[in-house]
Amino acid sequence: ASSDTHFASFSRMSYPSGLMGAWAPELTREAVWRAMDSRLVYGTTGARIFAEFFVNGHPMGSDVKVRGTPRLTGRVVGTGPLEKVEIVRFSKGRYNNAFAKSAKTEQLKFQFSDTSFVGSGFYYLRVTQEDGHLIWSSPIYIFR
Repeated sequence: ASSDTHFASFSRMSYPSGLMGAWAPELTREAVWRAMDSRLVYGTTGARIFAEFFVNGHPMGSDVKVRGTPRLTGRVVGTGPLEKVEIVRFSKGRYNNAFAKSAKTEQLKFQFSDTSFVGSGFYYLRVTQEDGHLIWSSPIYIFR
């Protein structure tokens, strides 16, 4: 989500100004650095999309010990209509979608219990807007 593109020409870039969103309690240098160090961040392709993502009440970037079924919740507010909201799961050495919802609204709240999650792994949130802009959250690591 960095704007450091390593290209000499901005005309060749699909998303010339990626952004990082950080969950910080205040807008100070120290709070933003603490949020980055805690992985309380997500990336966008430039659109200022708002995203929250939790597993059993623990925010993106967390390491969570889970007994039983993981409960995933969150909220997305787009800068335009959302096309798709997905929760990507890594478990048993494979990536797949644990949850996917098509949406034609600018806002979506979700709640999902993943009864098929086994062992340890991680989840992350990925959102696509109708205009092609994306966000993806920091992973939430699950330990049994």
